[in-house]
Amino acid sequence: MPSIRKVLSNKNMKDQLTSEEFINKILSMMPEGQQSKEHYLKTISSPQFAQAIAQFSEALNSENYEMLLSSFGLNLSDAEGARDGVEGFIKCILKKFPSRKKQEEEK
Repeated sequence: MPSIRKVLSNKNMKDQLTSEEFINKILSMMPEGQQSKEHYLKTISSPQFAQAIAQFSEALNSENYEMLLSSFGLNLSDAEGARDGVEGFIKCILKKFPSRKKQEEEK
């Protein structure tokens, strides 16, 4: 079964996970009192985070896939052609939140 954990692995996300811009955005969303780089690094390397990602992957590849996408406000048609729930979710996210580079290219 495809896993979002593979997508979010340190190998795939190393540059993003260590980008100061990305970290600062994430820190602003973390609970008060935990808005430090140390807490961020501890969180993304914790067993609880890994377990949550695994459960999320399972949900994306379950029969509740459409309901899950809908609960995130994603358009199911954006997942068209996806081979599995993880790929579908990623396609929907990319469609809803295009990268800055893509937005600049479209201008």
